[in-house]
Amino acid sequence: MNTEIIQAAWNDMAGRRLEFVEAFYDRLFERYPHYRGLFPERMDAQHERMVEMVGALAQFADHIHLLQPYLCNVGFQHRRTGIHADDVDNFKNTFLDTLAVFPTVSDGDAQRRAWQEAFEEVIIPLFDEGLERGRRDQV
Repeated sequence: MNTEIIQAAWNDMAGRRLEFVEAFYDRLFERYPHYRGLFPERMDAQHERMVEMVGALAQFADHIHLLQPYLCNVGFQHRRTGIHADDVDNFKNTFLDTLAVFPTVSDGDAQRRAWQEAFEEVIIPLFDEGLERGRRDQV
């Protein structure tokens, strides 16, 4: 996982982070309208949380041990939504596709690969760990 590309791309997006997140959710709900009901009508707080989450991922990409409790908790918080692996893939693919329309100093293909690796190696496994913990706690 190329953490330097992730960090540089997110830093380069400094004045457009909220715009990126809004575009991400617009695209997510356009592709998967059934997800809209999982979110509040007013998305301002959700947008801010997403900016913070992506910022933490970019800042601490080199320190997975620092991300583990955070991402596991994000997964745990999503336990009641009933989401599954397919839903996480939909999120990942929408995120990656949204990145493609927000040019940064990083090469687009390299940036996509770096984020894809981050999802597959870090984000999804830790999210799933928290999600499973939440499901076990509900039993």
